[in-house]
Amino acid sequence: GRSVYETFAECARLCRAEFDFRELKPISEAEAEKILGAGWRSRTGAPKYFVPLRHGVRVAPTPDKDGTALEFVGQPTVSEEEGSKVSGEGMTGALWLNEVSHFAEDDGFVQNLCAATGNLLLEYAFFPGPSESGDKIPSRLADALVAAATMRCLSLSDAEEDLARIGAATGRWLAQKEALIRKSGPESFCESKIFSPMEAI
Repeated sequence: GRSVYETFAECARLCRAEFDFRELKPISEAEAEKILGAGWRSRTGAPKYFVPLRHGVRVAPTPDKDGTALEFVGQPTVSEEEGSKVSGEGMTGALWLNEVSHFAEDDGFVQNLCAATGNLLLEYAFFPGPSESGDKIPSRLADALVAAATMRCLSLSDAEEDLARIGAATGRWLAQKEALIRKSGPESFCESKIFSPMEAI
């Protein structure tokens, strides 16, 4: 019965979405309007598509019935309060006993996964939260910052070999900057859209 489903952290890339074990096709809001018509957000039925969002996905059409409750077994490797930092790379995460929990392959996880219907499964990479040192520079800007710093350092040098590399470093910086500006919409989080998951600066 819900159309928007949030991930446990800000998406770096949405790799796959399944509903009832059928893969959903990624589309933009404009494509959804074209395919499903005006008022597509209020349409109900079996979801066939998903629209990538910064913190999750919007499925379309909206599911017309509730899913089967998942039954968890075993103990998660990582458990944390909902809304706090997310860890557990390569694990399966779920909201379990009102906490975000991450299960490794040998932990058990969901007992009735194959039999459950009406559940949404998302495979995604996420940006880690700010580090404990207080550094709030998002990781998606790291490549551009490295390119800019390299260009700046080379331009301050008197060594011939450094000066000869300024052009290449400047080119890398300009390319990264252009990518940050051009590939900035939520659609860029979807792997099959072949965009880079970066925001404009």
